[in-house]
Amino acid sequence: MDHISPVLERWYSNKKLPEFDVLLEALKDACNNICSPNSRELYVIFDGLDECSPKRQNEIGSLIRRLLGFSGVRVYVTTRPKTTAETYITSDLPDPFRIQIAARFEDINNYLNSELQNHDRISPAFKTRIVKVISGEAHGM
Repeated sequence: MDHISPVLERWYSNKKLPEFDVLLEALKDACNNICSPNSRELYVIFDGLDECSPKRQNEIGSLIRRLLGFSGVRVYVTTRPKTTAETYITSDLPDPFRIQIAARFEDINNYLNSELQNHDRISPAFKTRIVKVISGEAHGM
């Protein structure tokens, strides 16, 4: 964090989240600094892009395209598969690297059963129904 924006430092020292525009400017500054001879790589992570409004997705998509023009900048994006966000972000990229992560049916069952085991007021039959319904609807999420 040796090149963190002074503006961001003020926000974080006050334990507040910066506004989107402030983050955007700090990111642009970091990209401009990456062009200096003594700079290192810059890793930028956008998590949950599909949870943003379409307007923000467009803004972030434009920013990602701009970031990819800098050497030394690595961009990672997480989004649910087969969403508008994924399609928009990857449409212009020549060969995006994708990793699909999904919980297995057994993982979901194990998690739900462990969470429900301490709830004595729920009947065993209803616990079974809860696990069956949620696991059946999760589709790897």
